[in-house]
This record gives sequence, C-alpha cells and structure tokens, in this order.
Amino acid sequence: MKSIEFYFDYGSPTAYLAWTQLTKPEQNNLKVNYCPVLLGGIFKATDNKPPGLVVPKAKWMMKDVKMYADSYNVKFKMNEAFPVNTLYLMRGAIYAKNNGLLEKYNETMFNAMWVDNVNLNDPKNIITTLEENNFESKKFLDASENHEIKEELKNVTSIAVEKGIFGVPSFILDDTLFFGQDRMHWFLN
Repeated sequence: MKSIEFYFDYGSPTAYLAWTQLTKPEQNNLKVNYCPVLLGGIFKATDNKPPGLVVPKAKWMMKDVKMYADSYNVKFKMNEAFPVNTLYLMRGAIYAKNNGLLEKYNETMFNAMWVDNVNLNDPKNIITTLEENNFESKKFLDASENHEIKEELKNVTSIAVEKGIFGVPSFILDDTLFFGQDRMHWFLN
C-alpha cells in the first residue's frame, strides 16, 4: 500500500478538490497521512502570495477549479466569504487529528466551506457547523486557544516549509513533492 502525506488548509478550494479525490472508495490502496497546516504561515515563510491577490490568476483559477469540480463530478460552490482566515479551523484540525476525529472534521469543514458556502470567518458559524455535525464545539473552541495546539500547528507548518512546501494542496510520496490537485494523476489510480 502506498503511503502519502497530504498537506492542506480548508481555505484552499484546490485542497478541497484534492480531498474529494483522496477520499474516494477506489483509493483504498492509498494510506493518506493528513497534515493540516496554516497556509498563511506557509505563504509568509516562503514569500509566496495567494493566487487571489493576482487578479488575472484569480479569475483563471476560479474557472479552473469549477472545471475540475465538474470533471470530478463533485459539488462545488465558491465561498462568498473567500478568502477565509482559517487559523481556528486549522487549530481545530490539529485537535481533531490528536483525538481520532480528523476524517469527520475534514468532511465537515471542507463541505461547509466549498459545498454549503458557510462563512467560516464568523465564529458563530463555526460553532453551528460543529454542533450540526455532532462535535462538541466547546472542546474545539477551548483547543483553538490551547498553547500546545497553537504550537503544534506552528510546528507542522514549519516542518512543511522545511520539506519544500510553498502552498497547498501538496503531497509527498517517496520523498517526492507534488504541488496542486492537478498533479494527482502521478500517484492516483
């Protein structure tokens, strides 16, 4: 069984598209190590900037994302609150991973962001999203302010940068870095 590291942030529509493909039942020959990172931290550390800040690239990218969503036959709706500050969501992902809840948390947050068009900049909407999906929101809110969780997110983001990651989605398979959901054909069936 192949093992791959998947670096992601819920604020990336292309990370959402990658996630939809990694979780397909036919990918059961692939062991995915989900690596939540803070994309803003990666951009800062690598002197990169979001595609949305480059107007022609942003226009192209939205068409490209829609084209891929259609080709993958997955639901996609551009989030009207984009770009979303995902700091608390990604701290929640660290907490979820540490507590064996990451797969369900990924499904909840990716779908809230890129299918249901929920404004996850608003803490009330985060709480509602968590509770509607049977998570104990207080535990996630407490975790998002926990020093160890904050440090762990910083550390995993720094490690990602050390591995050469400059954006998401990124994948590492056999010490080879692949960037972008449109490169997944190199390692998926």
